[in-house]
Formats: sequence, C-alpha cells, structure tokens
Amino acid sequence: MAEGQIGIVLSIAGIAGVLAQTPAGALVDATRAKRAMLVVAALIVTLMSVALLFEVSFLAVAASQALVGMAGAVFGPGVAAISLGIVGQRRLARLIHERSDF
Repeated sequence: MAEGQIGIVLSIAGIAGVLAQTPAGALVDATRAKRAMLVVAALIVTLMSVALLFEVSFLAVAASQALVGMAGAVFGPGVAAISLGIVGQRRLARLIHERSDF
C-alpha cells in the first residue's frame, strides 16, 4: 500500500471513530450489558487487526480500520460507565479529579 493510501486509511478510521462517539455513548448508556459490549468491541478490534494479515487491498483495509475506529469509540464510555457503577458518582468524580493533575 502506498503512503498516500495509508494516510487515507488512517483518516477513514479516525473519522469513523469520531462519528461513532455519540451513538456509542448512547448505546452504552442504554444497555445493561456494558461488559459484554466492551468484549464485543475488543473482539472486533482484534479480528479486524488479524484480518490485515490476510487481506491487504485498499478497500478491505479501509473497511477493517473503519470498524476498528467505530468499535474503539465504545471503550471510553464503557469503562467510564462500569467505573461509575463500581465506585459511585461521588467517588468517581473525586478519583478523576485526583488523576487529572498529570
């Protein structure tokens, strides 16, 4: 794959991830199966990454990386929602504030 095509694929993945952020967050909020959603997203990322070993055409790589970008949009809200459920709203806010001084 040429350098220009790699840049296009990376752009496609990034745009797909950005476009998926709001729907992914809404989906995480709406479901009770948050851990399962994270597992599915991780499997999608893994399978699409492994698929790159077998298919290197531009269209296949672009599609797989777009799926990776969309699946990756689930991780942030998913981990935040699970953390909120574990420690509660007051403690989560305090933990986030303590660790934001990097």
